[in-house]
Amino acid sequence: MAKAALSQHQLMEYARAGAEARIQQLRAELAALEGAFGAGRGRGRAGRGAAGGPATTRKLSAAGRKRIAAAAKKRWAKWRAEKGKQ
Repeated sequence: MAKAALSQHQLMEYARAGAEARIQQLRAELAALEGAFGAGRGRGRAGRGAAGGPATTRKLSAAGRKRIAAAAKKRWAKWRAEKGKQ
């Protein structure tokens, strides 16, 4: 018995179902990795929870804030000085 060819619509539905199944597999794999290594996403930024909840907050000391502010002021002063030379 010969197999009937799939219509474009049927083919699209099968492709969509396969893609959605793969997305679910990847989400499960990601959740397992986040569970094993923490929910952080690297580069020192606060990550979102596995369920996509709000970002975690991190406390910064007053001295740390002061160092960051001083460095930012220094960068802007350098940028302004270079801009004035042009």
